Amino acid sequence: MMLFVFFDPGCEHCQKAAASLDKQHESLDKTAVFFVSTDPPEMMTKFMTSYAPHLKDRRNVTLLYDGLNQFIPKFKPFKYPAMFLYSASGQLVDYEDNEETVFRLINNIKKNHASPAGHS
Repeated sequence: MMLFVFFDPGCEHCQKAAASLDKQHESLDKTAVFFVSTDPPEMMTKFMTSYAPHLKDRRNVTLLYDGLNQFIPKFKPFKYPAMFLYSASGQLVDYEDNEETVFRLINNIKKNHASPAGHS
């Protein structure tokens, strides 16, 4: 599975979403996680250190700097944070843009990894 988290380091909702994901870091071990922002890499690193310290240096977590503003036209997020969960086959499994619904992403990830057919 792949999880794309489109965020703005100064966004309070993004900070809460990252903190919620960080609390569930063990559930994300078999998921490729991409934190994407149009803000400079140093701001992204500071954000991760502050709000997602357990995720920051994991091998399956990548910070992507979208300096060319390509994410928005391709993924069409509605607002920050925008969290897109894709299956291994590239199908959109879940979209969440509310820090209060991170649990839905985690539930979908756990369900996928628990099923025999759920390959990441």
